[in-house]
Amino acid sequence: MRTMDVRTDDVTMAAIPLTHSYGIGSCLIPLLLTGTPLAFPTWGLPAALAHTLARARVAHFPAVPAMIRTLATLPGLPELPDLRVCLAAGAPLAPQDAAAFRTATGHKVHVFYGCSECGGITYDRSDESVHEAGVVGSAMERVGVTVVNEEGRPLPAGVEGRVLVTSRAVALGAVPPPEESDVLAPGRFLSGDLGVLDGQGRLTLTGRVAEFLNVAGKKVHPEEVRRVLEALPGVRSAAVAGLPDPHRGQLVAALVAVEPGSNLTVHTVLAACRARLAPHKVPRRLVIVDELPVSERGKVRKEVVMQLLTGPDRAQNAR
Repeated sequence: MRTMDVRTDDVTMAAIPLTHSYGIGSCLIPLLLTGTPLAFPTWGLPAALAHTLARARVAHFPAVPAMIRTLATLPGLPELPDLRVCLAAGAPLAPQDAAAFRTATGHKVHVFYGCSECGGITYDRSDESVHEAGVVGSAMERVGVTVVNEEGRPLPAGVEGRVLVTSRAVALGAVPPPEESDVLAPGRFLSGDLGVLDGQGRLTLTGRVAEFLNVAGKKVHPEEVRRVLEALPGVRSAAVAGLPDPHRGQLVAALVAVEPGSNLTVHTVLAACRARLAPHKVPRRLVIVDELPVSERGKVRKEVVMQLLTGPDRAQNAR
């Protein structure tokens, strides 16, 4: 609450699942500790969400990127003069969605990064109008963030490594215990996220430790391919995964959601990828859809992505 300047009398929108760590930390804990009031949307539809934001005079809006995207394009969006702290977590926030929300409402979306094992980690405190993909801000109050190598040694600014968190909020343990014995220790959590710190202490997430794809003996980071795809005009969002291949180990595959009315085709998207990526990083299978399949928390449903990528009626191979 101190990091985000959430005040005890700020009405908080409770639109995220309260059974998830994000909802517990952002909605239930402030309610229990300080009596911060909660406003629940009357329905799950976007118009009801907008109505509750305005009618309840919400000041603190913990959201997921899917909510930000929907509200930014909602016709007749009411003015939100009481909204002071709008944040997004749970999934990557696309720069174009952040820009569209600011244009529609006049409010910036502040990116919030946390994990179930330790609660809040970083927060974007700035009021800069442009959101950079992957940037999740600097460490929250009373939290330490370090980027370390495989041996656990701190890395200098600008070098990618694993995100190490020190905080009194780190969990005491997990059931079942983590496969890596050094993941959880008193006040210390070695996350599965990869990132880079800049000279000002801002963290940029670059991917996950376990998500590297092995393409003919070469490593491919899905996050790099995803960002190239989402930077293309007309692309709303993308998900990148590896498909098994008997000759190359894995193939890069992508599910791409395009804007309504976009004339993007598999051919044009792949041509753009070839101009921006090394040959072994270009998707060999690509499917274009209207929306990515996401859960109620805004996270991409990986099992559905794989079904769409492997389905014979939907997948298109790149030659």
